[in-house]
Amino acid sequence: MIKNLFIDLDDTLWDTYHNNKESLRELYLEEGWQQFSPDYDAFWEEYWACNEGLWELYRHDKIDKYTLTLRRMREPMPWLAPLSDEEILVLNRRFLAATATKTRLVEGALEVVAPLQDFKTIDNKQKSCLTFLC
Repeated sequence: MIKNLFIDLDDTLWDTYHNNKESLRELYLEEGWQQFSPDYDAFWEEYWACNEGLWELYRHDKIDKYTLTLRRMREPMPWLAPLSDEEILVLNRRFLAATATKTRLVEGALEVVAPLQDFKTIDNKQKSCLTFLC
């Protein structure tokens, strides 16, 4: 008998790709990065490829989370090179704060969770997954 069910939100229910794309566009416009990279879609594709590659390195213990965070901003955005690590972390926090407000779901997400609505959810302090008591 199943007693607990854990559901990771990123790309399972929550549309990480499009929510991140929308959030980074906001930062891109606020910071005026179009002067360095006028085509947002090309900029996004470069950022996303870099970010995905860094997460792959992280999953294989080749880099730590701190390194991932700095590199995912610096590598696809060479104009940020003069910024200190703290300034990069501030930009990253702004990006993550914007991302946390996005609500786009993957196709079929509501149908997946509908049967679970009668079960109790546990507040597990992790924003990236849901836990249900069955």
